[in-house]
Amino acid sequence: MSSPYYQTQHWRTLRQACLQRDGHMCVVPGCNSRGHIADHIVARPDKPSPTPHDVLTNLRTLCRDHDNQVKERKGRVSRKGDGRFKLRGCDVNGWPSC
Repeated sequence: MSSPYYQTQHWRTLRQACLQRDGHMCVVPGCNSRGHIADHIVARPDKPSPTPHDVLTNLRTLCRDHDNQVKERKGRVSRKGDGRFKLRGCDVNGWPSC
């Protein structure tokens, strides 16, 4: 269940500012997908009103796939992978790295 905070005018305004700042594009390097999700970088506490975590500098625009990589899971306090992405590249021979 989602926090009542996400139904407030404060959140709607903050979310829109995040999406506009990022040009409605996912900010993960190399991703060219449209972003529709304003994601808290540092997870906010489940409170019905704004917290110190609810600021533009703590938000990033993500596409659904990248949001799913870091989404909180029921029963977990912290974000999956601390909100960081595992970006894979290639070694000097062009083979994918792990």
